[in-house]
Amino acid sequence: MPNLTQEQIDRMLSQIAKLSTISLEIADLQKDMEYTLTRLRERDKIVYDLMHPDVQNMLLTAVQKTDLTDSGETSLHTHGAAAPAAHKASHQNSGSDEINVAGLSGELADNQPPKSHALDSHSAPAGNIAMNSKKFTGLVDPSANQDSSTKKYVDDQVGAVESANKSLVATDTLRNSNDTERSVDVGSYTKLKEMQINADLAAVRVKHDMKRQAGITYSKVYVNGSPVGSEHSNPNPTYVEYSDDLANLVSGDLIQIYVYNSVSDFSFVEKMQLHYTNYVTGFGSDDLITNLEIDTVVISVTNQDP
Repeated sequence: MPNLTQEQIDRMLSQIAKLSTISLEIADLQKDMEYTLTRLRERDKIVYDLMHPDVQNMLLTAVQKTDLTDSGETSLHTHGAAAPAAHKASHQNSGSDEINVAGLSGELADNQPPKSHALDSHSAPAGNIAMNSKKFTGLVDPSANQDSSTKKYVDDQVGAVESANKSLVATDTLRNSNDTERSVDVGSYTKLKEMQINADLAAVRVKHDMKRQAGITYSKVYVNGSPVGSEHSNPNPTYVEYSDDLANLVSGDLIQIYVYNSVSDFSFVEKMQLHYTNYVTGFGSDDLITNLEIDTVVISVTNQDP
């Protein structure tokens, strides 16, 4: 053994003392750990004893916790001869061991893909349904009063009406009037009343009331200063209504009533009126048995008696 200096001996003794101290500390730690583990086991035993038996039966033993081989097989759950994929299929829809969730409540933790359901399998709605600016598509043409209609169906119906054979007919339905009474004492035809039409008029019935003061009063319908109607005469001092049917008038035409008296006495005219109605008479080459009256646009006129 080599000779050691006193300083080296002292250093070695110091290190031995430190090692002895560390060994004692390690021993104390081991005792503390054993004590802690013992207390933990006692606590687990207390908790286990307090558990409901059904919960106790669900806990795995130490062996079961480590027996997790073969893609999830345990001593509690084995796959047998079936491969994992085949086993999974056995629990799915129509499988040999299909899982039945009937009667379960609550929600699954994972998001589930939406299921498809036929709308007619649901109960009737109890309130209005907001479509959130979306469309119903694939509808059939309606047959009942409350059925939904498609745009094409409505367009076809409107198109059928718009393509109908329409005709403006002279009727007894009043549309425009110039009722003010006018009189004149002349012995030759003189304009007494006048209406300017401000739109085309394919057909119109012009009516007016006429009477005389003495002698016989004559009247006739003119258009733009030219006679077009029949000559009417009234030998009575009371008003009598007369009418004439005109056709193919255009915007700006002047419809006029001219009168004269056989003895140059006063002639009176009032209630100059225009009568017409718009009808659907058929569709294409097919005529309606009875014409169908539709909304008639009443034209604008300007009354301008002299």
